[in-house]
Amino acid sequence: AANTSSEIVKRYKLRMWLDENVIISDTESNATYNTTEYKNKYATIKLIVNGDFQEKSFGYQKVLKSIEAKKTAETNSCNPTWKDSSDGIIYFSGTNDCVDMNYVWYSGKLWRITAIYPDGAMKLITQNNITSLAFNESGGVNFYTDENNKSYMYQWLNEDFYDTLYNASEFIDTTKEWNATMPANETISAKPAKTNMVTAKVGLLNNYEYYNSYRNTSNYNGYLNIKYYWWLLNQYNEWGVWHVHDFITGAAYFQPSHVYGVRPSIVIKFGLELIGEGTSASPYRIVGDKDIGGANELINTRLSGEYVKLKSGNNEQVFRIIGVEDNKTKIIAMDYADNRTTHKFATSRGSANTLWGNGTTTGEDTWYTYLNVETTGYFDTLKNTYGELFDSGTYYLGTSGLNYKLSVCANITSGSTKECDKTSNKGTFNVGLPRYGEMFAAQQAGGNSNSITMWLMNRYDTSDVWYVNNNGDGGNYYILANAYGGRPTVHLKSSVKILSGTGTESDPYLVGL
Repeated sequence: AANTSSEIVKRYKLRMWLDENVIISDTESNATYNTTEYKNKYATIKLIVNGDFQEKSFGYQKVLKSIEAKKTAETNSCNPTWKDSSDGIIYFSGTNDCVDMNYVWYSGKLWRITAIYPDGAMKLITQNNITSLAFNESGGVNFYTDENNKSYMYQWLNEDFYDTLYNASEFIDTTKEWNATMPANETISAKPAKTNMVTAKVGLLNNYEYYNSYRNTSNYNGYLNIKYYWWLLNQYNEWGVWHVHDFITGAAYFQPSHVYGVRPSIVIKFGLELIGEGTSASPYRIVGDKDIGGANELINTRLSGEYVKLKSGNNEQVFRIIGVEDNKTKIIAMDYADNRTTHKFATSRGSANTLWGNGTTTGEDTWYTYLNVETTGYFDTLKNTYGELFDSGTYYLGTSGLNYKLSVCANITSGSTKECDKTSNKGTFNVGLPRYGEMFAAQQAGGNSNSITMWLMNRYDTSDVWYVNNNGDGGNYYILANAYGGRPTVHLKSSVKILSGTGTESDPYLVGL
């Protein structure tokens, strides 16, 4: 039909699905009918298309075609899926080389499709850890019980993280339930019963879903093994929650008060249109997601998770957008500061210097002085290299314990950290570090062989400061004289614009004034 001037006629069946027990009337015969007796009827319509015609590529259909193409091309070496015959769910399963058609770029984040439901909805998980967080207080093994008993994990996923998703109400299928049931035995392959089903906008994979991701290979080689620790959804036993280890030992359990990486999971609706090839180089994009930023568009209009590059001559540095505060775009460095060298956080554990900004004399080799000291510090070097793109910003320094909200909020509150009354424990700085529970306060892609333990910015208690181990396992303190790494955060001025790029990791937005 393409490139012709003739009228093209195609015939379609329009299926009209009617709810049960709805009374409809026939005006010609004056009769009424109960739709229970007349469900699933169809009418034939004629659709006339002038000019180009292209069939929509609904998400699950396009993905299923790519699976079949992979099976056909590599029959003897690759089977990228496994189907659960009991419920008809298709799981992606295998190595990264085999499962290379399930990448999705949505809302500034790279995801992997993990499962396709019989109705065409699809479950996604972020490719990397998005933050580091305690699941809950010790003993709090339930993801969600009721509005008065919500884990820290449930709150962060469905409040702070959900707020970063573009057009989420149109894309996310909130009718799907998350199976947080403890398996009958302590085995990763055990399929949980359905006695603890949770309705949520955002969740995590459970033990069985993670097992299915490597059922066709091994845990070490499975496409979801990112070589870091990260939480799963459900109980292992009465006091522990499932999590994934960093390398070869698969999944195990630990107390919910421990800190591991977080890989959010969502279910996208049937009927969404996807473009792209589904590969890491050309991931699917959901039609209706925010368009790629154009030249001269302000960077503060962009999405949390998109990548930004600063460049001057042979110097360049890549950051990721945390969010926008007071029209300034807060970004975090993808690499550790100062070419991976490390600096002490403070002079000793338990001193006043555990509070960021205290002990700021140039004679003290602290992260604050290293990043903010005039003339020779990280901030002035950044300005001298890339120009006057930066501004100071507000940093929240709340003493949080395990509750990430207290990093920002004056008290424990409902709703996201954006909505709460802010803590008085804050300051205005040129450069900081990510705080506990902040977006991208985690180790990034590459696996822990390429990572170093890094400091966070706020305190666990009056003596101890948060950090994240090189394997993604988070701790609440260590001897503060220890030399750990750091990924600086800065604020771009509200006038900074996009010059080029698409905002992905492989093609960041190049920005300037």
